[in-house]
Amino acid sequence: MKMINMLRIKKLFNMKYPYELINAENIPEETGVIYIANHRDMIDPPLVMSAIGKKPVHLLLKSDFGEKFYTPLLSSLGCFYVTRDNRDSQILTKEEMMKIILAGHDVIIFPEGTRNKTDKELLEFQKGAVSVARATGRPIVPLGISKKFDDFQEKIVVNVGELITYSIG
Repeated sequence: MKMINMLRIKKLFNMKYPYELINAENIPEETGVIYIANHRDMIDPPLVMSAIGKKPVHLLLKSDFGEKFYTPLLSSLGCFYVTRDNRDSQILTKEEMMKIILAGHDVIIFPEGTRNKTDKELLEFQKGAVSVARATGRPIVPLGISKKFDDFQEKIVVNVGELITYSIG
């Protein structure tokens, strides 16, 4: 499976969507990390990819993305898919995610399961990220994405939280 070229994505993305990265020192050097972030906008996946730097990463997407004309491109970039309302798909996706992480590759998950289009700050998290972290003993790095207006211009901020660790079990 090919992985996303982070340097290319970061260059292109930063030209179009500049952002402020807070607490970048919380992005670990180690690999096999699960990155989680809130999700309000379609730019969130490339934003998170850009924020974590040049590390190769795999992105978990809902299966709807696997049924579009751009699926071959997304798959070649290392994306994989889950059908959220199908238990068999959830199990297979969890197994695939565990293999990817244990092979030393990073994964990005948006645990809300969909874009948050409500007035709530966060939607209820799905259990996948924590389940995989517990099964593999690999850490989770939370990222908070926010937008604020400064001098009548939108400013995107990505705040990297502290590493969350789990014991295998």
